[in-house]
Amino acid sequence: MKRILAELVENVGVRGAAVVTRDGMLVASALTGELDDDGIAALGASLVLRTVKALDRLAIDGIERMIVLGSRGKIILVDIGSTFLIAVTDLGINLDLTMLDISGAAHKLRKASRLEV
Repeated sequence: MKRILAELVENVGVRGAAVVTRDGMLVASALTGELDDDGIAALGASLVLRTVKALDRLAIDGIERMIVLGSRGKIILVDIGSTFLIAVTDLGINLDLTMLDISGAAHKLRKASRLEV
């Protein structure tokens, strides 16, 4: 997992990536020094939990992908089964191109997690 995350972070504009459980436990990460592992894990779990609850009320089943646009960057969350991938990016990235890399990493992580079981 760490290798897949490290490869993702090598992409231009990706400042960090992590795999987190739905309850906020950090599984693996490749975050730069400015990003806090526990903070990213807690933020991701909170976003997923609150969004899933809201979607349930609207009879929409689950989250496939979520993008949060902030004033200094973007946070992309992708469901990868029992965990989710969080990617933190710069604000000015080309989201379409970066999503291809993030989707590829998510696919590899899903495959890796099936092999580890």
